[in-house]
Amino acid sequence: MASPFARYIKEIGRGSHGARSLSCADAEALGRAVFAGVVPPGVLGAILIALRMKGESLDELLGFHTALTPDIAQLHLPPHPHLTVVIPSYNGARRQPNLLPLLALLLRELGIRVLIHGPLDVAERITTAQILSSLKIQPAMSCAEAVSQLAATQLAFLPTEYLSPPLANLLAWRSTLGVRNIAHSLAKLIDPMVGSSLRLVAITHPAYHELLRELLSLTKATALLLRGAEGEAVASAKRLPAMDRFDAGVHSELPSLATENTDPGTAHLPSLDAAATADFIQRALSSQPELIPAPILQQAAVVLVAARAADHLDAAHALLRRHLSRGNG
Repeated sequence: MASPFARYIKEIGRGSHGARSLSCADAEALGRAVFAGVVPPGVLGAILIALRMKGESLDELLGFHTALTPDIAQLHLPPHPHLTVVIPSYNGARRQPNLLPLLALLLRELGIRVLIHGPLDVAERITTAQILSSLKIQPAMSCAEAVSQLAATQLAFLPTEYLSPPLANLLAWRSTLGVRNIAHSLAKLIDPMVGSSLRLVAITHPAYHELLRELLSLTKATALLLRGAEGEAVASAKRLPAMDRFDAGVHSELPSLATENTDPGTAHLPSLDAAATADFIQRALSSQPELIPAPILQQAAVVLVAARAADHLDAAHALLRRHLSRGNG
């Protein structure tokens, strides 16, 4: 008796010239089976590799995203004047220090609630969770604890296994297959606070730019899309990339920011080590704001506007200047 999943593999597994993308409906049906855990391991491995080799289409990503949505925990927080910033952190640092925690903590100091989600560790990379731990900020061990931390301290790191166990299970296939799979794209798109959050969505490869831009529009997302530093949703210390802003799916581009390529602080960047990065962040936020790379300050200003904490960029920059001058005083 043929496997009920054979027809999907037949479509997506024909090689670089013969493979065809699944329809949105078929991708959703397959995704529901994957997240329900009913696809045999050997078959699931074949599906993941076929999608990886072919490249996910918009319909496939949208279908899997729809299938995953019921398995994402929803966090209910007290009302807040600004949107809660949700930052997926799944790549970690391999070549340059991971400054996503710096951005997150700076936003918190400016009155923004920040939820970070991702794995606690990634092989051969320095993760956001490891740096936060060096700063004495421990991950939440449940969704309820994340809500409590957000209410008390305005910041929480929630491991994926608590936010969405089916997604965490699919992400774990990277250690088996040795390459990323569709789960790594989905992880950057999940929203545990529908309607009250601003997501920072990073792309690693230019090919995903148009794909995610279309998906964020179709799903009526409120988000900022950018080419992240090593795939993390933070600007490189050397250059702020162009960003796409989505407000309930309405798209606008921020291309002029891509020319901001000056940064006097890059010579003082720390090593990759989590403890060294944590020490740098602590000094930058407590007494040496001049250490904060200019592109990260620029990104923080954009986030302030998109999170409805400032009416425009000039006002956001003024908020930043006042805050940093107080810290330096």
